[in-house]
Amino acid sequence: MKKTYLMSYPRSGNTWLRYIVEFFAKTKSYGHTGCDVDNNISEKIKTLGNVDNNNEPFLFKRHWFEKNDNPNYNEDNLIVILRNYKECIVRHSGKKSFEDFCGIIMGNHIFGDYMFGLKVYEKWGGKKEILYYEDLIINPRAQIEKILSFFDIPIDGRLDEFMNNYELHKKESLKYYSQNIAQSATNGDSGKLKFHSNIYNEKQIKERDDFVNEKFPDLYEKYLKRYEGI
Repeated sequence: MKKTYLMSYPRSGNTWLRYIVEFFAKTKSYGHTGCDVDNNISEKIKTLGNVDNNNEPFLFKRHWFEKNDNPNYNEDNLIVILRNYKECIVRHSGKKSFEDFCGIIMGNHIFGDYMFGLKVYEKWGGKKEILYYEDLIINPRAQIEKILSFFDIPIDGRLDEFMNNYELHKKESLKYYSQNIAQSATNGDSGKLKFHSNIYNEKQIKERDDFVNEKFPDLYEKYLKRYEGI
């Protein structure tokens, strides 16, 4: 398969999507730059069981590109996972101030650049797809079918098997977090899609929505308007 970059702002469902792809493709994926050797899920969660280490990895998790990546914007594949910016910024950074939020949106903050993946997506000439964390949690089967279709992986009886054991798979994927410091707080619970950002009142929510819309009106309208007011 072609090399695929799986890009997201941290805490946006990247690990869960990697688990799904590893399960169906029977191929390990690689973590972010600097951890490609030891940050693959199948070696940390032995219960996946069906990953063939002889298969060449094709999926690479990224929060940004670094100099050694050399992505081919016309030949490589790209998946961008989006999550409500008000939710994942607080979850990842722990920063609650408007100033910190603005810095992360603009990409001049130590806790990264929320918009980076969308900027790359707009320039990408190869095969690409946008996925939303919330859709993956609320309507998993439809989103998994979309993922399998992207990779030309046959939709067969294994999907029924996966969905019949969905909660078990979700529980298994969360074991990955038990082995690092970035443990999940919501545990993929569809009832907790708005959890970390509950610290904001309506005025603060609008302030943040207005800032993103003002700075990136086209990207906001095309990809992020669904998060307005929540």
